[in-house]
Amino acid sequence: KAVSRRFQFVEVHPDGAVSDPGAEPYLNYGPVTDQQRVLLAGFDLGWASEGVDAAAQTWAVSNLASPHFADVAEVTRARIARTRAAVEQRLNHEIDYWDARAAELKQQELQGKKTRLSSGRARQRADELQARKVRRLRELEIEADLLNHAPTVIAAALVVPQGLIDQLSGQQPVVPNQATIDETDRVAVAAVEAAERALGRLPFAQHHNNPGFDILSEDPLTGVNYYIEVKGHRPATKEIKVRAAQVRKAMEQTITYGTGKKFFEEKGKARLPVPVAGKSGSLAGKGGEVRITSAWSLDPVQRAAVEDALADAADGPLTFSYAEDPELIAGLRVDAGALVMRANLRDELQFFAAAGR
Repeated sequence: KAVSRRFQFVEVHPDGAVSDPGAEPYLNYGPVTDQQRVLLAGFDLGWASEGVDAAAQTWAVSNLASPHFADVAEVTRARIARTRAAVEQRLNHEIDYWDARAAELKQQELQGKKTRLSSGRARQRADELQARKVRRLRELEIEADLLNHAPTVIAAALVVPQGLIDQLSGQQPVVPNQATIDETDRVAVAAVEAAERALGRLPFAQHHNNPGFDILSEDPLTGVNYYIEVKGHRPATKEIKVRAAQVRKAMEQTITYGTGKKFFEEKGKARLPVPVAGKSGSLAGKGGEVRITSAWSLDPVQRAAVEDALADAADGPLTFSYAEDPELIAGLRVDAGALVMRANLRDELQFFAAAGR
């Protein structure tokens, strides 16, 4: 009897490296066009048929199947322990009752009294319950004896990166300068940390991939923790992206979440907007115009809720315009000058698909 099954993905790279692409890596995939097939015709893809299945299976045994088995075993054995305790408590109580009842009826029979239930029937009932207990505990022992079967490769697909297609077609790929990105992030976080210290708080920078916020800042006087998401960009940057995970964190910490702490970085120095405390600075762009795009039409109550939330995060009056885009699937996109809040399912899926690559 199968206790748990899990469908997972494994990526095997041309150099033999194996990785976990996540639960839904296919969301950003598309079928190969005839034109792309022509481009790939002369490309050596022989590596994809040389032991790829075995490499994926070997890697999955230790990196996917074993952790899955450990999680399932922990939950299953805890459940069985609770069930075993409940079975023993209930059946032991019933067995004790019928043992005592059989002894009582036997005594009455020896005294010549007539009983509605014979002592032999009461003893039989006690023995049946004892056998039932032994059988049930044995079933639980068998259920707790879990076996971890090796994963099975049921399908495979060749995934061609878009960058390779662009290269083969003669297009120049846009390669971000990771060193510049890392330096911008470093300077941004350092600037906000300095601003927090100036306010008398104790800021702690989080890991780069920490979901939801970049700095945890503690007020030593009140004990309040402030969760700050730092958004830094250079003068040439056209927009600031806010991920759905960051929006969810802000909704969880509506009072102490610093939304939109941003800065402009140039030549290794950062300039924070004024004021650096209080609300999130200038939320809107020119003229306080905010454009809200939703997957479907928002009713008056929903519009009012969105406008109130954005107004609370702004320093001045805002004017709102609305549009609909079914391709968002669910959620909103908010454009306010250089600030873009992507709180919708399409952009979130695209983000995880890109992260998986």
